[in-house]
Amino acid sequence: GLSAEEITYLPSVIRIGEVRFQDDAQKSLSAPEIFALVNAIDSNNGEVNWNQNMPLPPGLTVSQLGTDPVEGASFADLPQSLLDEKLWSKLGKDFVDWIYSHRTAKVYKSLLSGLRSNLGEPEGDFRSRLVHAAREARDLKVEELRATYAKRIKASEDKVSKAMNLVEDQKAQANTAKMDTAMKVGGTILGAILGKRVSLTSGRTAMSGASRAWKESRDVSRANEQVEQYQRELAELEDECEAQIEQLRSAMDPMRESLESVTLTPLKKNCSAKAVGIVWMPYRKQSQPTLGAAW
Repeated sequence: GLSAEEITYLPSVIRIGEVRFQDDAQKSLSAPEIFALVNAIDSNNGEVNWNQNMPLPPGLTVSQLGTDPVEGASFADLPQSLLDEKLWSKLGKDFVDWIYSHRTAKVYKSLLSGLRSNLGEPEGDFRSRLVHAAREARDLKVEELRATYAKRIKASEDKVSKAMNLVEDQKAQANTAKMDTAMKVGGTILGAILGKRVSLTSGRTAMSGASRAWKESRDVSRANEQVEQYQRELAELEDECEAQIEQLRSAMDPMRESLESVTLTPLKKNCSAKAVGIVWMPYRKQSQPTLGAAW
Protein backbone atom coordinates (compact mmCIF):
# COMPACT_ATOMS: atom_id res chain seq x y z
CA GLY A 1 0.00 0.00 0.00
CA LEU A 2 0.88 3.67 -0.05
CA SER A 3 2.31 5.47 2.90
CA ALA A 4 0.45 8.44 4.41
CA GLU A 5 3.06 10.83 3.02
CA GLU A 6 2.18 9.71 -0.51
CA ILE A 7 -1.54 10.41 -0.16
CA THR A 8 -3.38 13.68 -0.50
CA TYR A 9 -7.16 14.11 -0.28
CA LEU A 10 -8.82 16.28 -2.91
CA PRO A 11 -12.42 17.47 -2.54
CA SER A 12 -15.21 16.48 -4.94
CA VAL A 13 -18.92 17.05 -4.82
CA ILE A 14 -20.92 13.92 -4.04
CA ARG A 15 -24.66 13.55 -4.48
CA ILE A 16 -26.40 10.47 -3.13
CA GLY A 17 -29.84 9.82 -4.52
CA GLU A 18 -32.65 7.33 -4.13
CA VAL A 19 -35.21 6.44 -6.76
CA ARG A 20 -38.03 3.93 -7.10
CA PHE A 21 -39.82 2.97 -10.30
CA GLN A 22 -43.47 2.12 -10.68
CA ASP A 23 -44.73 -0.32 -13.31
CA ASP A 24 -48.40 0.52 -13.70
CA ALA A 25 -48.96 -2.45 -16.02
CA GLN A 26 -48.04 -4.84 -13.22
CA LYS A 27 -49.06 -2.55 -10.37
CA SER A 28 -45.64 -2.99 -8.80
CA LEU A 29 -43.10 -0.68 -7.21
CA SER A 30 -39.39 -1.39 -7.35
CA ALA A 31 -37.12 -1.59 -4.35
CA PRO A 32 -35.22 1.65 -3.62
CA GLU A 33 -32.22 2.16 -5.89
CA ILE A 34 -29.49 4.11 -4.14
CA PHE A 35 -26.70 5.58 -6.23
CA ALA A 36 -24.00 8.22 -5.99
CA LEU A 37 -22.59 10.73 -8.45
CA VAL A 38 -19.21 12.38 -8.00
CA ASN A 39 -18.21 15.65 -9.68
CA ALA A 40 -14.60 16.74 -9.64
CA ILE A 41 -13.59 20.22 -8.48
CA ASP A 42 -10.96 22.06 -10.49
CA SER A 43 -8.03 22.63 -8.13
CA ASN A 44 -7.01 25.75 -10.03
CA ASN A 45 -10.25 27.77 -10.14
CA GLY A 46 -12.46 25.89 -7.69
CA GLU A 47 -15.22 25.27 -10.25
CA VAL A 48 -17.27 22.07 -10.16
CA ASN A 49 -17.32 20.01 -13.34
CA TRP A 50 -21.06 19.41 -13.65
CA ASN A 51 -20.66 18.07 -17.18
CA GLN A 52 -19.09 14.82 -16.00
CA ASN A 53 -21.00 12.73 -13.47
CA MET A 54 -18.74 9.95 -12.26
CA PRO A 55 -19.81 6.91 -10.26
CA LEU A 56 -17.96 5.75 -7.19
CA PRO A 57 -14.80 3.72 -7.88
CA PRO A 58 -15.53 0.12 -8.96
CA GLY A 59 -16.45 -2.12 -6.06
CA LEU A 60 -17.18 0.77 -3.69
CA THR A 61 -20.73 1.35 -2.46
CA VAL A 62 -22.28 4.26 -0.61
CA SER A 63 -22.41 2.24 2.61
CA GLN A 64 -18.64 1.68 2.41
CA LEU A 65 -17.76 5.38 2.45
CA GLY A 66 -15.72 6.04 5.56
CA THR A 67 -15.21 9.00 7.84
CA ASP A 68 -11.66 8.25 8.98
CA PRO A 69 -8.86 9.41 6.65
CA VAL A 70 -5.43 7.83 6.54
CA GLU A 71 -3.58 9.27 9.49
CA GLY A 72 -0.81 11.58 8.38
CA ALA A 73 -2.21 12.18 4.88
CA SER A 74 -2.60 15.73 3.61
CA PHE A 75 -5.74 17.60 2.45
CA ALA A 76 -6.14 20.11 -0.34
CA ASP A 77 -7.97 23.38 0.34
CA LEU A 78 -11.73 23.55 -0.09
CA PRO A 79 -12.76 26.35 -2.48
CA GLN A 80 -14.42 29.29 -0.72
CA SER A 81 -17.39 29.14 -3.11
CA LEU A 82 -18.41 25.77 -1.67
CA LEU A 83 -18.78 27.06 1.89
CA ASP A 84 -22.13 28.72 1.18
CA GLU A 85 -24.97 26.79 2.87
CA LYS A 86 -27.54 28.13 0.41
CA LEU A 87 -25.58 26.50 -2.42
CA TRP A 88 -25.99 23.05 -0.90
CA SER A 89 -29.71 23.53 -0.34
CA LYS A 90 -30.14 24.47 -4.01
CA LEU A 91 -27.97 21.56 -5.13
CA GLY A 92 -30.23 19.16 -3.23
CA LYS A 93 -33.36 20.47 -4.95
CA ASP A 94 -31.65 20.48 -8.35
CA PHE A 95 -30.51 16.91 -7.79
CA VAL A 96 -34.10 15.73 -7.29
CA ASP A 97 -34.99 17.36 -10.61
CA TRP A 98 -31.99 15.66 -12.22
CA ILE A 99 -33.05 12.24 -10.92
CA TYR A 100 -36.58 12.79 -12.19
CA SER A 101 -35.30 13.77 -15.66
CA HIS A 102 -32.44 11.33 -16.13
CA ARG A 103 -32.95 8.08 -14.23
CA THR A 104 -34.83 5.32 -16.04
CA ALA A 105 -35.51 1.62 -15.64
CA LYS A 106 -36.12 -0.98 -18.30
CA VAL A 107 -38.51 -3.91 -18.30
CA TYR A 108 -39.07 -6.48 -21.02
CA LYS A 109 -42.36 -7.51 -22.58
CA SER A 110 -43.10 -10.74 -24.42
CA LEU A 111 -45.45 -10.12 -27.32
CA LEU A 112 -46.12 -13.86 -27.58
CA SER A 113 -47.36 -14.35 -24.03
CA GLY A 114 -48.10 -10.75 -23.00
CA LEU A 115 -45.98 -11.15 -19.87
CA ARG A 116 -43.62 -8.44 -18.57
CA SER A 117 -40.43 -8.84 -16.61
CA ASN A 118 -40.31 -7.78 -13.00
CA LEU A 119 -38.50 -4.56 -12.13
CA GLY A 120 -34.82 -5.36 -11.87
CA GLU A 121 -35.23 -8.84 -13.37
CA PRO A 122 -32.40 -9.67 -15.82
CA GLU A 123 -33.38 -10.57 -19.36
CA GLY A 124 -31.99 -14.11 -19.05
CA ASP A 125 -34.06 -14.81 -15.93
CA PHE A 126 -37.17 -13.43 -17.62
CA ARG A 127 -36.67 -15.64 -20.69
CA SER A 128 -36.31 -18.69 -18.45
CA ARG A 129 -39.57 -17.77 -16.71
CA LEU A 130 -41.26 -17.43 -20.10
CA VAL A 131 -40.55 -21.03 -21.11
CA HIS A 132 -43.56 -22.52 -19.31
CA ALA A 133 -45.98 -19.74 -20.29
CA ALA A 134 -44.73 -19.79 -23.88
CA ARG A 135 -45.24 -23.54 -24.12
CA GLU A 136 -48.91 -23.18 -23.15
CA ALA A 137 -49.43 -20.29 -25.57
CA ARG A 138 -47.62 -22.17 -28.33
CA ASP A 139 -49.70 -25.33 -27.83
CA LEU A 140 -52.87 -23.26 -28.06
CA LYS A 141 -51.71 -21.61 -31.30
CA VAL A 142 -50.75 -25.01 -32.75
CA GLU A 143 -54.20 -26.39 -31.97
CA GLU A 144 -55.83 -23.38 -33.61
CA LEU A 145 -53.66 -23.90 -36.69
CA ARG A 146 -54.45 -27.62 -36.79
CA ALA A 147 -58.17 -26.82 -36.53
CA THR A 148 -57.88 -24.43 -39.48
CA TYR A 149 -56.13 -27.04 -41.61
CA ALA A 150 -58.40 -29.86 -40.39
CA LYS A 151 -61.32 -28.44 -42.37
CA ARG A 152 -59.28 -28.23 -45.56
CA ILE A 153 -57.75 -31.68 -45.02
CA LYS A 154 -61.19 -33.20 -44.36
CA ALA A 155 -62.53 -31.66 -47.58
CA SER A 156 -59.53 -33.04 -49.48
CA GLU A 157 -59.98 -36.49 -47.89
CA ASP A 158 -63.65 -36.46 -48.94
CA LYS A 159 -62.61 -35.69 -52.52
CA VAL A 160 -60.20 -38.65 -52.46
CA SER A 161 -62.87 -40.93 -51.02
CA LYS A 162 -65.45 -39.91 -53.61
CA ALA A 163 -62.93 -40.30 -56.40
CA MET A 164 -62.02 -43.81 -55.18
CA ASN A 165 -65.70 -44.75 -55.03
CA LEU A 166 -66.06 -43.50 -58.59
CA VAL A 167 -63.12 -45.70 -59.61
CA GLU A 168 -64.85 -48.73 -58.16
CA ASP A 169 -68.09 -47.84 -59.94
CA GLN A 170 -66.23 -47.35 -63.22
CA LYS A 171 -64.42 -50.67 -62.78
CA ALA A 172 -67.70 -52.44 -62.15
CA GLN A 173 -69.25 -50.86 -65.24
CA ALA A 174 -66.16 -51.71 -67.30
CA ASN A 175 -66.23 -55.32 -66.18
CA THR A 176 -69.93 -55.59 -67.00
CA ALA A 177 -69.32 -54.07 -70.43
CA LYS A 178 -66.48 -56.50 -71.07
CA MET A 179 -68.60 -59.47 -70.06
CA ASP A 180 -71.48 -58.32 -72.23
CA THR A 181 -69.15 -57.82 -75.17
CA ALA A 182 -67.50 -61.19 -74.63
CA MET A 183 -70.86 -62.91 -74.54
CA LYS A 184 -72.08 -61.18 -77.68
CA VAL A 185 -68.86 -61.65 -79.63
CA GLY A 186 -68.62 -65.23 -78.42
CA GLY A 187 -72.20 -65.91 -79.44
CA THR A 188 -71.61 -64.49 -82.91
CA ILE A 189 -68.44 -66.51 -83.47
CA LEU A 190 -70.03 -69.64 -82.13
CA GLY A 191 -73.05 -69.17 -84.38
CA ALA A 192 -70.81 -68.74 -87.38
CA ILE A 193 -68.85 -71.87 -86.53
CA LEU A 194 -72.00 -73.88 -86.14
CA GLY A 195 -73.18 -72.66 -89.51
CA LYS A 196 -76.00 -70.59 -88.15
CA ARG A 197 -76.93 -67.50 -89.98
CA VAL A 198 -75.49 -64.43 -88.31
CA SER A 199 -77.45 -61.31 -88.92
CA LEU A 200 -75.85 -57.95 -89.59
CA THR A 201 -77.60 -56.64 -86.53
CA SER A 202 -75.89 -59.19 -84.25
CA GLY A 203 -72.49 -58.20 -85.60
CA ARG A 204 -73.18 -54.55 -85.07
CA THR A 205 -74.36 -55.24 -81.51
CA ALA A 206 -71.12 -57.05 -80.76
CA MET A 207 -69.09 -54.14 -82.16
CA SER A 208 -71.16 -51.66 -80.17
CA GLY A 209 -70.53 -53.64 -77.00
CA ALA A 210 -66.79 -53.61 -77.67
CA SER A 211 -66.86 -49.85 -78.14
CA ARG A 212 -68.73 -49.45 -74.87
CA ALA A 213 -66.21 -51.66 -73.06
CA TRP A 214 -63.33 -49.57 -74.44
CA LYS A 215 -65.07 -46.37 -73.28
CA GLU A 216 -65.66 -47.76 -69.80
CA SER A 217 -62.00 -48.77 -69.59
CA ARG A 218 -60.94 -45.23 -70.42
CA ASP A 219 -63.32 -43.90 -67.75
CA VAL A 220 -61.60 -46.13 -65.19
CA SER A 221 -58.20 -44.77 -66.24
CA ARG A 222 -59.38 -41.17 -65.92
CA ALA A 223 -60.93 -41.91 -62.54
CA ASN A 224 -57.63 -43.39 -61.32
CA GLU A 225 -55.78 -40.30 -62.48
CA GLN A 226 -58.26 -38.14 -60.57
CA VAL A 227 -57.67 -40.19 -57.40
CA GLU A 228 -53.90 -39.79 -57.75
CA GLN A 229 -54.26 -36.04 -58.24
CA TYR A 230 -56.46 -35.68 -55.16
CA GLN A 231 -54.05 -37.83 -53.14
CA ARG A 232 -51.14 -35.59 -54.16
CA GLU A 233 -53.12 -32.50 -53.18
CA LEU A 234 -53.93 -34.09 -49.80
CA ALA A 235 -50.27 -34.98 -49.17
CA GLU A 236 -49.18 -31.45 -50.10
CA LEU A 237 -51.79 -29.98 -47.75
CA GLU A 238 -50.64 -32.19 -44.88
CA ASP A 239 -46.99 -31.24 -45.54
CA GLU A 240 -47.96 -27.56 -45.62
CA CYS A 241 -49.76 -27.93 -42.28
CA GLU A 242 -46.73 -29.57 -40.63
CA ALA A 243 -44.39 -26.92 -42.05
CA GLN A 244 -46.61 -24.14 -40.68
CA ILE A 245 -46.69 -25.82 -37.27
CA GLU A 246 -42.90 -26.13 -37.21
CA GLN A 247 -42.52 -22.50 -38.25
CA LEU A 248 -44.94 -21.47 -35.50
CA ARG A 249 -43.06 -23.46 -32.87
CA SER A 250 -39.79 -21.89 -33.94
CA ALA A 251 -41.25 -18.36 -33.94
CA MET A 252 -42.71 -18.89 -30.46
CA ASP A 253 -39.46 -20.06 -28.88
CA PRO A 254 -39.04 -17.77 -25.82
CA MET A 255 -35.27 -18.11 -25.92
CA ARG A 256 -35.22 -16.63 -29.44
CA GLU A 257 -38.16 -14.27 -29.22
CA SER A 258 -37.47 -10.60 -29.85
CA LEU A 259 -38.56 -8.97 -26.60
CA GLU A 260 -40.02 -5.50 -26.49
CA SER A 261 -38.10 -3.09 -24.27
CA VAL A 262 -40.23 -0.77 -22.15
CA THR A 263 -38.58 2.26 -20.51
CA LEU A 264 -39.99 3.45 -17.20
CA THR A 265 -39.47 6.92 -15.75
CA PRO A 266 -39.97 7.66 -12.05
CA LEU A 267 -42.64 9.76 -10.44
CA LYS A 268 -41.33 12.92 -8.83
CA LYS A 269 -42.51 11.72 -5.43
CA ASN A 270 -40.29 8.65 -5.78
CA CYS A 271 -37.12 10.71 -6.28
CA SER A 272 -35.11 12.01 -3.34
CA ALA A 273 -31.68 13.43 -2.55
CA LYS A 274 -30.35 11.48 0.43
CA ALA A 275 -27.21 13.56 0.78
CA VAL A 276 -25.31 16.32 -1.03
CA GLY A 277 -21.88 17.32 0.16
CA ILE A 278 -18.13 16.97 -0.12
CA VAL A 279 -16.32 13.68 -0.47
CA TRP A 280 -12.54 13.61 -0.01
CA MET A 281 -10.97 11.41 -2.66
CA PRO A 282 -7.47 9.98 -2.02
CA TYR A 283 -4.84 10.64 -4.67
CA ARG A 284 -1.21 9.74 -4.98
CA LYS A 285 0.98 12.77 -4.66
CA GLN A 286 2.59 13.71 -7.96
CA SER A 287 2.84 16.70 -10.24
CA GLN A 288 -0.31 15.59 -12.12
CA PRO A 289 -2.56 13.73 -9.65
CA THR A 290 -4.24 10.77 -11.28
CA LEU A 291 -7.79 9.97 -10.31
CA GLY A 292 -8.04 6.61 -8.64
CA ALA A 293 -4.32 6.19 -8.14
CA ALA A 294 -4.72 5.79 -4.36
CA TRP A 295 -7.58 3.25 -4.23
